[in-house]
Formats: sequence, C-alpha cells, structure tokens
Amino acid sequence: MKKKILASIALITTVMALQSLSCTKKSARIDNGEIPLTDTNIEKKYLAEGFITGDLFRVVIVAPKDSGAPELTAIRNRAKNRARVSLERSLAGENIPSDRNMRAEILNLIEHNGQLARKDIEHSRYNVYYFNVTKKNMKNYLKNITSRK
Repeated sequence: MKKKILASIALITTVMALQSLSCTKKSARIDNGEIPLTDTNIEKKYLAEGFITGDLFRVVIVAPKDSGAPELTAIRNRAKNRARVSLERSLAGENIPSDRNMRAEILNLIEHNGQLARKDIEHSRYNVYYFNVTKKNMKNYLKNITSRK
C-alpha cells in the first residue's frame, strides 16, 4: 500500500515538474471552476519549497484525495524524509559536506522544529500539506555546524 501511494506521489510530482517546464501554460479554469495545481500563480504561491526565508524551510506534499483518507503519520514521515534530503542537497549546493554529524543535526532540527499542516486549497483531486521547519537563523545555523567540529 505504501509503495502504491509513494509511486502515485512520485508520478504526480513528475507530471507537475514536466508541466512546469512547458512553454504553453494556460491559466484556464477547469470545468468545475477550480484552478489546476499546474497554474503558474498556484505554483509560485502554494508549491514553493526550500528556504522560504532564512528562518523557514518548507517541503510540500501533494496527496490525491481519491485514494481514501491519507494517514497523517505516513505523510509526516514522508515529509520528514524529503525535508532531510532536501536540506542535505541545499547544503551540498553551497559546498557544505554532509556527514553523520550533519545528518544527525538535520534530523534533530526536523524532529524538534518541524510541523505538518494541511493547506486549504480548493481542489477536488488533491490535498496539499506543508511541512515547515522553523528556527531562528536556521540557514546560518546549518552552515556553522561544520565549523563547530
């Protein structure tokens, strides 16, 4: 069941990524009056991930509504894992190596400062969840972890 849900999420994420690269985006509404998640304004406003500010790091989880009631524990675990991987990649992009100590600090930061929240977006097919990790000067804190060794 988990693999099926993960595969569905991966497929949706891939489709959304490919559609965002398309040059022929339209802001047209779907027949039932709702704005599709691939609309440019929706992507910028609701689906932004990474460091939103120096104090806030966000991961967005999009789950289909038709698959039944999603287990919040499964979504939270998926969000925590994506947040860890994304934070490690973000630091690697700034030439900050990720080792066991760095990973432990990131996991601790996610566990103690991470919060899952469902975003109220009117859409009949998807639920959107934010996993926000908030800490004062988090970006600088993560950069300084390697220098404290």
